[in-house]
Amino acid sequence: MIMRALYVPNTPTLLDVKLRPDGFPEHPATIQALSTIGDAWQALNLDAIVVITPHFFSQDFIPFIADEHITQIFDLDGFPESFYGIPYPAVGATDLAQRLSSMAVQQMVPLHAVKSWGLDHGAWTPLSRLFPTAPCPLLPIGTGWRVSDAMHQKAGQLISAASTDLKIGVIATGSLYHRLDLWTGTDRMMPKTASKSLDHILTALRQGDFSSAFQIDTQDFAQLAPEGGFKPLALLAGTLEGLQPQVHDWAEESEFGAVSLSTIEFIV
Repeated sequence: MIMRALYVPNTPTLLDVKLRPDGFPEHPATIQALSTIGDAWQALNLDAIVVITPHFFSQDFIPFIADEHITQIFDLDGFPESFYGIPYPAVGATDLAQRLSSMAVQQMVPLHAVKSWGLDHGAWTPLSRLFPTAPCPLLPIGTGWRVSDAMHQKAGQLISAASTDLKIGVIATGSLYHRLDLWTGTDRMMPKTASKSLDHILTALRQGDFSSAFQIDTQDFAQLAPEGGFKPLALLAGTLEGLQPQVHDWAEESEFGAVSLSTIEFIV
């Protein structure tokens, strides 16, 4: 069964790199939150962790890794060399993956195992702050660009159904406000319209109300440009369908007013 779920940022600036460029943002509240959450999750002795990353995607199906060996992918662009030397070995949750594959075929949900990806920085960046080493097998899952949010939510329900006799944690990563096109390298204010929409989403999530969180109009959605759209969050919402989790909003930080960093835990 789902024990814990988490929505966390995945910015590489969270990485524990000793030689950091001048001016790189510090995120002490987020880093402390991830460390505290990781300690609590370690005590649960989870059987597997499902990690949903917006950097892992396909067009017409939702991809996942079913292999025991998971390749770490350094999909960082433009960072100093020190950011490319952080190992995070992990093994795959093959039993859970096989269950999920079988259920997906039966329910006609477009979830498909692939071999062309692995554990990208959208997954291993927050994982490295949660756990110095992976505490259990991992199941990396991505998103399908042309697959509806509703189908992603149904895929999340399958993850929960495949985990009924297991202790599972689910982590979705990304930023609800992700406007790298506005990145200037200096502090700036988030546009008021985007700030209002972000507040609406966060208020709904703090109440465990995913349906309301997703209800923003097209223009406001474009102002926010959430990383991966709402698809990672829709997968997370599906795993919590029918449950009434306690919600803990651990940290809210940002990078130069261009990227939001939200750390929100759902405790079942």
